[in-house]
Amino acid sequence: MTMETTDRLLKATSQGQITLPKNWRSQFKTSYFSAKIRGNELVVKPTIIADDSGLVFKESFVRELKQSMKEIKEGKVIPLEKILKKYGI
Repeated sequence: MTMETTDRLLKATSQGQITLPKNWRSQFKTSYFSAKIRGNELVVKPTIIADDSGLVFKESFVRELKQSMKEIKEGKVIPLEKILKKYGI
């Protein structure tokens, strides 16, 4: 599969969400993406959450991810760096 490198203008929803085009997402074997601010850029990378046994989601990580999503919907935010540091990712 050829990686698409075309720039696209993505518009955030009123809730601040940005949808990655399906043909971009389908180039990666994951549904998870990490994002960070680097200078004046937003950097988004595909992320595979794994442990020694392969693609296994740790129950505690999934629980915290669900809690994070709930808090985001409520207008609260848990910094991604805090979650990644906690789980050594």
